[in-house]
Amino acid sequence: MKLHSLKILICLITAGCEASMIPTLELISLRASGRAGACAAQGTPLSTPELRWLHLTMDGPQGRSLDKLTPSNLDTHRLDLDGIPVGEDWTITVNGYRNTDDVDAERAWWRALTRDVATRADEILELDLLFSRVDQPDCARGGPDRGVAFATLTPLADGRALLAGGLSELNDSDQCEGCREGQALRAAWVYDPSTSTFQRTGDLPTPQAGHRAVLTDGGRVLLLGGARRLTLGGEWPVNAAPQDILETAALWDPTTGQWEQLLGAPPRLHHSLNVMGSELIVAGGIDGEGRPSPDLIRLEITNGELIGSQNRRIEMGCPRVGHIGLQRNNEILLFGGEVCDQPQGPLAFKAGQIRVLAPSSWDGSANTFFAGAGRLSDGSYAILGGATRTEVGLRPPSRSAAFLYMPSDNRLLRAPLLPEEAVVLYPSVASVEQGKTVILAGGFRDLELSIPSASIVRYDDRTEASRRMMPLLTDPEGLTAELSSSRGGVAAAVIGEHLVLTGGIVSCPECPGGQGGSSLTELFQPREGP
Repeated sequence: MKLHSLKILICLITAGCEASMIPTLELISLRASGRAGACAAQGTPLSTPELRWLHLTMDGPQGRSLDKLTPSNLDTHRLDLDGIPVGEDWTITVNGYRNTDDVDAERAWWRALTRDVATRADEILELDLLFSRVDQPDCARGGPDRGVAFATLTPLADGRALLAGGLSELNDSDQCEGCREGQALRAAWVYDPSTSTFQRTGDLPTPQAGHRAVLTDGGRVLLLGGARRLTLGGEWPVNAAPQDILETAALWDPTTGQWEQLLGAPPRLHHSLNVMGSELIVAGGIDGEGRPSPDLIRLEITNGELIGSQNRRIEMGCPRVGHIGLQRNNEILLFGGEVCDQPQGPLAFKAGQIRVLAPSSWDGSANTFFAGAGRLSDGSYAILGGATRTEVGLRPPSRSAAFLYMPSDNRLLRAPLLPEEAVVLYPSVASVEQGKTVILAGGFRDLELSIPSASIVRYDDRTEASRRMMPLLTDPEGLTAELSSSRGGVAAAVIGEHLVLTGGIVSCPECPGGQGGSSLTELFQPREGP
């Protein structure tokens, strides 16, 4: 897996440029972090055989103004182009190919893209582009300055993202045999997609891990729930003592980089958190007495407190833990996580009312816990991974833990089987390519969270392969592509052109608990865009 730093210098031909200085692209310091193990900070030079052709396009408000395919010579770091247009609001895309067969098939191995570029006469344009592999996991230039797991990564309105809280170190726990436990962090970082690096921001008011995070209407990030200390293993895959479950929330302001502590939050772990207008909707989870909650709670932020809206607490019927809260227009869909003898199935919350959806073909096997979801372009949701529940407790994940829910006609269908390598709970699941594709990455293969996974599934129901079985991700040569290390509890979000996956629990033989938090950050750039 490789990351490339691509600098472009463009001299625009005008009366102010000498004749010898024709419009030229000059590649400087093109480096790749090819490695076995952790991503290299500086990387190693990339040779011409790795990238023989470059295809550059410039798109502006009036459409495409430049479309040029040219052989590259990275040994001299130089290639010549003419007709570079002058103007503003350009999107510059550079696709890289290994050979002419890849060019003919439009099968790019690498891509760099930047937006809002201005080109002017008599000026040198210098761009430092993130040049990463296409449709494969790739190293970011840097991760957070310490390992994190069970943190949150929240996209911001300005295109950056906030990484907050989580665990870093794990130790053996006396709570149960084979269990590990760790203290939560107060640390937070801002991720910049233009450099694919993290910078520290203000610390959280209280250490927090296993929480949920949302972007509020005002552009601030709210963290709610979680605990000061988490235990891996036991009754639930992730547990917390009742006294450690937090009764406060934290609000981060991107203009100052500082946090405000909010009182009045319900203590919750394994809950869902959604925003509807000015309201925050908290559903289910483990409460402050260690019991599964059947409540949906409506809150508003007022003068530094979370105040209950009218009809603040609504009974859902079955308690829910480790469920998914899906946002669809002006309603919230709650899927899975039901802790009762007769699960009801998915619920919808809208305009202060809850209704049982009772989709066709639903049964208890679809009552999954700690799964992930991605929305497809037709409005349906792929619900992937997770454990199921029996009378004696949770049952390990299986290949059949894959469903398609179609809200438009309230149908639930079984999706193709997951490959054995990707049978996990706590996966990172995201929708990419404008909803044409859903990616599942990482997770844990057992209920004790002792066996993390490196597998990646690329589900695209337009292809015959996806209709038979959800296929593992492969590179353009057909070889299986995986995360660089097996990990679960990863913080993931689509940011800019990439699905960003940072941190997670990894095996660590030298660590006290045999596991620890990772600082590794990898990018996934879909072939057809985010």
